Amino acid sequence: MQQSRGTSRSRSRGPGGRVGAMALAVTTLAALTFGATSAASAAGDSTGVTAHSVKISVLGQFSGTAGPILNAWYSASLQLWANDVNQAGGINGRKVQLVKLDTQDTPEGAVLACHQVLSNGSFAAMVVEGVNGNIPAIECLDRAGIPDIYNYPDPRLSGTLKSAFSVAAGFDDLNGQIYVNFIKNYLHAANKKIGVIYTSDAPVYTDVGKDFVTAAKARHHKTADTETLTSTQSSPTAELEHLKNAGAQYIFYAGDIGMFSLLPAAKALNYTPKWIGSPSWAGNSFSTAGLGSALSGTMMVSALPGNNSAPYKAYAAKATAAGVKPDRDALYFYSYALVMGKVLKDAGKNLTRTSFVNAIERLKHFNPKVGAPVSYSKTNHNGTNEFFPVECCLPDNTWKSLGPATTFAK
Repeated sequence: MQQSRGTSRSRSRGPGGRVGAMALAVTTLAALTFGATSAASAAGDSTGVTAHSVKISVLGQFSGTAGPILNAWYSASLQLWANDVNQAGGINGRKVQLVKLDTQDTPEGAVLACHQVLSNGSFAAMVVEGVNGNIPAIECLDRAGIPDIYNYPDPRLSGTLKSAFSVAAGFDDLNGQIYVNFIKNYLHAANKKIGVIYTSDAPVYTDVGKDFVTAAKARHHKTADTETLTSTQSSPTAELEHLKNAGAQYIFYAGDIGMFSLLPAAKALNYTPKWIGSPSWAGNSFSTAGLGSALSGTMMVSALPGNNSAPYKAYAAKATAAGVKPDRDALYFYSYALVMGKVLKDAGKNLTRTSFVNAIERLKHFNPKVGAPVSYSKTNHNGTNEFFPVECCLPDNTWKSLGPATTFAK
């Protein structure tokens, strides 16, 4: 049984970090609704498995503002993987049948999607993205005894998950230590003055910012000034002026879309610090949306390798050959699929949910290449705390790989 990291603090993560109070109520409702389902899961241990197929549901925000993006990622990753697997004869002779379910990124939508997994005869699931919808979905599936692979270890998750496994590193793994290691051991900038800005109305980014300051001070880094922003703030000029006057040469930013206002405001002040921050904005969806030139020369940590890497090029060639537009940001979903495929294979021909969980708990140092290597055990269901060093930007404003995934400990 896994112990989830950071469960003593309640925080959210994702674009804007918005988590409504409804989440707790719906999650509580889900606990009551599905509390009995885990007892029945043993009887359906091979649900969704036939001699020639295995059914897997994919839960995500496939509607609303983010819908077009996530649907494109789905086609360029999960569907690409399933088609590739099936054309090769399947996994242990079973072809993969994917069922796409929309959580609408709401707690209510997540519970409805979980109901659909329970009723559509799926063997396992992947919860690929969300802010308000992913947590209720993951916990509901876990209570029902349905194995699921999801993105990152979110501290809002229960500490007693039994059949849920994360693939990517969390934004705040090791409580800010990875970012401090990155500055000291990779950027060799421990002697530089570091400023900090975090989004104060997004709990996850508040914790990331505070944890970074604590870890930096413990390692005797020079933290020149700490500022906060809100997600609805019209201008960050005053905060940037404080950082500039404090002599901050590097700025650690814990946030996401705020970069779209921070970078132009810094330019207007003729202020050109080096930017460091959470991996959420080290994606091509940010750099190609107008931030590339302003981020030029910036080195960051990312859950994904860059567009110049051999793994991305191999993926892009496969996607192009299949008539699908490759997208580096879709590698998040692709890495989940590759882990899923590896575990299905290792679970053997006599595939059950028990054999699946046993197989993933035995999985050590599996390298999907398009994501960081993952390892699991009975007491650790979080696959990795490693990130790739990347730099902005290649000529097309995409991110450039600088090396393999690491914790930057040395």
